[in-house]
Amino acid sequence: MTASDRQFSAGWGGTLARALSRPMCLSLLLAAMTLAVYWQTLHCGFIDYDDPSYFSENPHVRAGLNWSSIRWAFTTDAAANWHPLTWLSLMLDATLFGDGPAGPHLTNVLLHAANAFLLFWVLRRLTARTWPGLAVAALFALHPLHVESVAWVSERKDVLCAFFFLLTLLAYASFASRTIRSARYFYLLSLFGRDVAVCAAAAGFLAAASIDRFNGSPAVHRENSLHPDGGGFVRSHFPGPTKGRGSGRLDPAVAVAAD
Repeated sequence: MTASDRQFSAGWGGTLARALSRPMCLSLLLAAMTLAVYWQTLHCGFIDYDDPSYFSENPHVRAGLNWSSIRWAFTTDAAANWHPLTWLSLMLDATLFGDGPAGPHLTNVLLHAANAFLLFWVLRRLTARTWPGLAVAALFALHPLHVESVAWVSERKDVLCAFFFLLTLLAYASFASRTIRSARYFYLLSLFGRDVAVCAAAAGFLAAASIDRFNGSPAVHRENSLHPDGGGFVRSHFPGPTKGRGSGRLDPAVAVAAD
């Protein structure tokens, strides 16, 4: 190999390394790795525990999406739960893929890969740190404890609720630069997926506290601090009788956050 060839290889290798270290590439690689690990579940079948109630022997679900089944999804307490979005997603599987197990398994895998992708971006948004967020998201995606939620059709409620729960946190963390309105809608959908999403309020407060914790980072401070005097994200979201600098009036940012 000539010197010019070595220089070309080093330059190409450096460019590839820089590209792969970009957050979007890392998150897509994480999602692809998650798909590769769980793709084998598409060959699994139904099990006798809960799957008959949720899919394989449920005539409303196997009928697919229609007005009668949609009405049933919002009014039933079958399986001792009220989670209409979970029922609707399973009905959509039946409409798209038929009444076999491969379709519901595929949807679970896609949702889990999307959740790993979203978790990485939530953590990066909260901490402005790429590699720790990637490590935590990879642990979430590949830890054996999550096999049950992905490989079990009846646990659609888990991966579906997590999807909208993470969207809620991402929208909430983006409040300072965008709007919190989308977070409300995502939160409502997560509740329709599973009632465990009621803890989102506490998670949102912890997210705000995390942003304040890492507010020393200029990037996080620019994106998330509504206060010109650097009051922080929690202060922006939970305004008290805070006065503007050198004045007897409330800080306008507090009014904006309260609105």
